[in-house]
Amino acid sequence: MNFTQINMKKYIALSLCLLFIISSVNAKQKEIHSFYQHEILKIDADISDWGDMAIFDEMTSIISNISNDQDYIYIKIRISTYGAVSRLLMSGFTIWFNDEGKNRPQKGLAFPLKKDISKKFEDHMKLLKGLSKDQVAKLQKTYLADFNFEFASGFSAISIVDNDFNDIYYRPSNLNDEGLSAIVKLIDYDLFIYEARIPIDLVLNNKKELLNSDQESFSIGFEYGKIKIEIGDQTTNMPVRERTSSYNRRNRHQVQDYSEIPALTTWYKKVYLSKE
Repeated sequence: MNFTQINMKKYIALSLCLLFIISSVNAKQKEIHSFYQHEILKIDADISDWGDMAIFDEMTSIISNISNDQDYIYIKIRISTYGAVSRLLMSGFTIWFNDEGKNRPQKGLAFPLKKDISKKFEDHMKLLKGLSKDQVAKLQKTYLADFNFEFASGFSAISIVDNDFNDIYYRPSNLNDEGLSAIVKLIDYDLFIYEARIPIDLVLNNKKELLNSDQESFSIGFEYGKIKIEIGDQTTNMPVRERTSSYNRRNRHQVQDYSEIPALTTWYKKVYLSKE
């Protein structure tokens, strides 16, 4: 890798870091009122029973709504830009909860897990290089079918995690007739559907207060897109005799600075559950 390539990757990484900062600033702390889920919501990624989508965040491309009953919170999400969907497929997705009303992770629903999707997506994208348009279309169709079959069949793990991503509650299947359940569906490379049913007491400690008081609220955050990138070893661009210890220390710091693209994150500080 030459110096120009390194600088270009640094530029891309820095640009995405700035995008993250702008996203964090512009993600207004909206007040959200969940609507009551009177009918059972089947976790099947069928958007016909969602009603009107309620919340749109321009920076993360997430359109979402939230409902609840006495036992569960239901999250519905639609992401409809190619870049956003690609970042999600490389990083996984986490919904964070904080029952103290703070914009920081406390407990989260980690699904889909990075280990279940990123390697397959990266391998798939490599296979597309050099193919004709018809070959690409055929391979993409196969990938979408395989992806959707795996999640619709419940073959992927789902987990409630703490702020260090340690498992608090883990299930080897993403589908359940009762309890924690979630599903994702790729309609195309720029249309991603997400649906989850989350037991309130798994992620929040004040379920009774939330359901019985108009004053009690919690925070919720959507996070995805944290990606590690390789930008090479810049020390090889200098003669050995010029690679001083101070230069190497500075160079290692630069590599560390630009080796990771931050996640796209949106927090909503005040979320109120609906009463029956």
